[in-house]
Amino acid sequence: VITGEHPFSVAEEEKFREEVLSASVDWARLDPFPRLKTIVENLLKVLPERRWTAQQVLTYCQHDFAVDVQRTWRGFHQRREFARQCRALIKVQSSIKGWLTRIHYLRDRIICRENAAKMVQKQFRAFSKRRQFLRARRALMVCQANVLCRQMRRAFIKMKLDVTMAQAYIRRYLAVTWFRRIRSKRTELESHMENISEMISKYNMDAQVFKAQFTTKNIAGPLKYLESFEDYELTKAKTFGNDKTAIPRVTQIQGDILKLQEEKNHLMRKLEDQQRKGLAVDKDEEELRRALGEKYSDYRPMMEDVKKNLKRIAELTKKAIALDIKMQHPYIYSKWDQIHEPYNVVENVLKNDESVYRTLNPSLDFTLNYGGNVFVAEIVLCPGDVGPASIEVFVSNVMDKWNFVKDFKCSREPEQVFVLPGEQIAKYLRIKCVNNVRGGNIVSVRFIQIKGIPKLSLIHISEPTRQAEISYAVFCLKKKKKK
Repeated sequence: VITGEHPFSVAEEEKFREEVLSASVDWARLDPFPRLKTIVENLLKVLPERRWTAQQVLTYCQHDFAVDVQRTWRGFHQRREFARQCRALIKVQSSIKGWLTRIHYLRDRIICRENAAKMVQKQFRAFSKRRQFLRARRALMVCQANVLCRQMRRAFIKMKLDVTMAQAYIRRYLAVTWFRRIRSKRTELESHMENISEMISKYNMDAQVFKAQFTTKNIAGPLKYLESFEDYELTKAKTFGNDKTAIPRVTQIQGDILKLQEEKNHLMRKLEDQQRKGLAVDKDEEELRRALGEKYSDYRPMMEDVKKNLKRIAELTKKAIALDIKMQHPYIYSKWDQIHEPYNVVENVLKNDESVYRTLNPSLDFTLNYGGNVFVAEIVLCPGDVGPASIEVFVSNVMDKWNFVKDFKCSREPEQVFVLPGEQIAKYLRIKCVNNVRGGNIVSVRFIQIKGIPKLSLIHISEPTRQAEISYAVFCLKKKKKK
C-alpha cells in the first residue's frame, strides 16, 4: 500500500510460495520507510512465538502515533510561536524602519526646505543683483551717452568755429586780393583813360587847326577821315593793317563814364527823396503843432522822457541776470511716456545739459523769482535737433490770464536770444512753441533761460513801448509798497 509494489514476486506461483515460506523480501525498497520495515520484519518472522500479533502492531503504531502527535503538536506550537515572534519582530522592524524613515523623511524635508530656501534666496539675490546691475548699466549707458553727446557736441562746435574762422580768413584773403586787383585795374584804367583823353584833346585841337586852314570850312572828301577821332582810328587800321585800335577802349571808358553818371543821378535822386521826406516831416510837424495847439509845448519834453525811459530800459536789459524759474504747474505724463520715454520730462528745459524735452507744440509756463514781480528783459533759448520755427511769448501777473507780448522767429542756431519789447513786469511767463524748423509738429527744447531784474521799483509805462510808432505816452511813478 505504501510502496505500491508486492513484497513477493507474483509472476510464478512456486517462487511466490517459496518466498512466503522463507520470508525472503527485498528490504532495500523499504529503507525510506523504517517504521514500515520494522512492522513488516516482525510480521514475516518464521517462528510463530517471535511473530508479532495484531495487538503488538497496534501498540507499536499507537506509541509511534503519540510520538508523531507530540512532534506534530510541538512543531505546530513552535511554528505558531515562531510565527508570533516573526510577526512581533516584523512589527518591531516595521516600527523601527518607520521611525527611521520618519527621521530620514523629516531630516530630508528639513534639508529640502533649507535647500529650497537657499535656492529661493539665491534666485532672489541673483534677481536683485541683476536688476541692480541692469539699472546701473542703464544709468552708466545714459551717462556715457550724455558724455559722448557732450564731447561730440563740443567737438562739432569747435570744428564749426574753426571752419567759420577758416572761411572768414579765406573770404578776407579773397576779398583783399580782389580789392587789390580791382584797385590796380582801376589805377591802370584811370591812367590809360587820362592818356586817351589827352590824345583826344590833342587830336581835336589839331583837327580844329587843320580845319581852320580851309576857307570854305568844308573838308575835302579824301580828308574826311580826319573829321573825327573814331574815323581816323578806323582809317588808320584799314590803311596800315593794324588791328589794334583805341576805339574799343574809348568805348569802354565812355561806358564807365556813363555808369558813373548814372550812379551820380541815382545819388541825386536819393538826395531829392531825402529832401522831400524832410519836407514831409516838417509838414507833419506843422500839422502836429496845429493839432496839439498849446499842448505842443509838452510834446518835446514828453518825447525826451520817452527816450530817457527807453535808455533806462536798455541799461536794465544790459544789467539783466538769470532769474530763478520753475514750472508753474506739474505736468502729467501718460503711461506710454512713463514706460517708453521716462527721461523725456519738461524739467529738462531747466537743466543746461544734453537732456531735451520733446513733444507736440509745447506750451511752457514758468513762475519767475518764486512768484515775485520782476522785469523780464530777454529769453535765451537752446533748441534741440528739431527746434521751434517760432515762439509766442505771454506774460501775466495772475495765473491763467495771459497777455500776448510778441511772436519771435527762430533759427537753427544752438543758442538764440530774444529781447522782449518795452518794459515787461510780470510774475509768470509762457513760451508757446509753434511747429519746428522742418515744418513738423514735434518740437524739442534743450534749455531755456530767462533774464531780468527782480524786485525793483521801476517807472511804469501805462502803454508799454513797442517797436511801432509811439504817438502818446503817460508816465507815472509807481512806488513799491512795503509789507
